[in-house]
Amino acid sequence: MRINIIVCNNNHVNKQLNRAIALINQRQDCFTYSVSQNNELEIFLSPISWYGIEKSYKKLFSDGFYMFITDKPFSDNWFSHVNERICVISTNGWDECFAPPHLYVFLMYEIIECSINFEIGLTEDNGIDKIIHNNSIGCLFDFCQKKADIKLGMRAGYICPSCESKLKAYGIDNNAINAAVAILDLIRIHTINRNPSTPHLIARNHKITILFFATNPRNTDKLRLDEEVRNIYQRIRLSNNRDNLELVTRWAVQPGDILQAINETNPTIIHFSGHGSNNGKLVLEEPDGTAKLVSPEAISRAISTVSDSVKLVVFNTCFSNEQAQNVTKYIDASIGMNASISDKAACAFASQLYSAIGFGLSLERAFKQAQASILIEGIDESETPELFCHDSLSASKMYF
Repeated sequence: MRINIIVCNNNHVNKQLNRAIALINQRQDCFTYSVSQNNELEIFLSPISWYGIEKSYKKLFSDGFYMFITDKPFSDNWFSHVNERICVISTNGWDECFAPPHLYVFLMYEIIECSINFEIGLTEDNGIDKIIHNNSIGCLFDFCQKKADIKLGMRAGYICPSCESKLKAYGIDNNAINAAVAILDLIRIHTINRNPSTPHLIARNHKITILFFATNPRNTDKLRLDEEVRNIYQRIRLSNNRDNLELVTRWAVQPGDILQAINETNPTIIHFSGHGSNNGKLVLEEPDGTAKLVSPEAISRAISTVSDSVKLVVFNTCFSNEQAQNVTKYIDASIGMNASISDKAACAFASQLYSAIGFGLSLERAFKQAQASILIEGIDESETPELFCHDSLSASKMYF
């Protein structure tokens, strides 16, 4: 797809724009951009009305794809608007929300967002308005009611799995999706890392797989396990080492599923989320969806047979500290709960734990931050999680 970029009344943007285009071109060849200057377009001489632009220029620029970049504000105070063939990007106020990073990073984000929206606009259903998150999660397709919300997307630098599936369902070419993902990854590096010429400071050389077992039998209280997974996934995406953390989920887990999933994924971390009984048993599911209680001894025996790759087991379930303590006979470390834990506390704890691991912190520091996150949420359960280590190891010296 060839896209024409026209700079209007915004001479100071040229150097930053050239850098943005050069970086984009290094990572993909699906979109090509030509840049020109035009200071005579009258509609860009005052606060911009998107309705006015569509009305005035849709017929004039009916062939091809056009992005206009201006320093004039929109009347609705947004950064950009896009339809099937025309996009307008305003740099007005960008520094109040995003500095740092530099203007070229902001331009890269807006350009790739509008480029992929042009691709969507070509589809039969024209699903631009159908792929959107009203609440910001760091995805390229966040609605971003507040300008500053866009920085979350720049730091996360990704298209969420749900939106990626929708893009493919609309028939968007994989090359376009891959191009957007490649640019978003570059945006993330330039947003997080103040010295992007040394990206090795962000990425490590090994993959950390988190195997997440979620179980909520139909005859037990409803838990927000989907929310826990979403929050963990989002926080991982915002971490420095996000490319090296993989979250793999298994739902409605039955006893036979555990070893099968471990053998399939060879995880570094095993995470159990759901219910625990007050006598320390883990709640899994029967084939009919009802609860099945599994003893701490059975879990320990299963863990004793797993691959040496497993370094940590997290029991994010009520009354699970006995299970956690038992499994440290066979693995480096574990986390369990010494009492009942609320849904909200469990979610806050887990998301911050994996965020801290994603930033390269030791297990001890990651655990303490996860405890603190419960307090920050205003929940008096920060002492419920307990950390256990093998007798020969110290959590302060454990890194993933």
